[in-house]
Amino acid sequence: MISRRNFLKIAGLSTVALGAGFTAGKLTGKSNSTYFAVHGFVPADENVINNLIMAFRSKIKSSSVAFVNSESGIGKVVRNLDLQATNKNLPGNGKITYTIKKINDNINSDIIVSDGNSSIYSLNDFNVSLVSVRDKVKDKKAEYLFTAEYYEVDILSSLLGSSSKELVIENQNGIAERISLSKN
Repeated sequence: MISRRNFLKIAGLSTVALGAGFTAGKLTGKSNSTYFAVHGFVPADENVINNLIMAFRSKIKSSSVAFVNSESGIGKVVRNLDLQATNKNLPGNGKITYTIKKINDNINSDIIVSDGNSSIYSLNDFNVSLVSVRDKVKDKKAEYLFTAEYYEVDILSSLLGSSSKELVIENQNGIAERISLSKN
């Protein structure tokens, strides 16, 4: 059970970190999990969304069936584009989730990429297809908040792995604080 003091500390730090644009809530442990995500503000351009899905699928190398969470008709388009981008010859491990939300603010399009090791990729870490997509969306008005996430857990290592978990708060300069979740 977590103490009131630690709960308030975690809640306060998380709120400040999220407000400042930091990553909060990444649980780390000794498991062989795989995580990869593409987040972005994207225009309502089916070609751009298709290229983004193709780049995402080529990076994760999985034939898993995706779950699409969308409030609008764009969800059907994403589902169809994802089915076309799926390589059936790859293993079907992991969970894939697309989340698409309509936005009404005047925001320029852009994408960011993260994985289990880097909360945000630098431009040098982008693969060629993601750089191409990013170049195509720059300076266009965004109409959707788009997220594509892939998560795969090695069941054996998660069962036998360390039970010690910690909350890691980090920014562009590195780790700001580690809070153990195994203590009272």
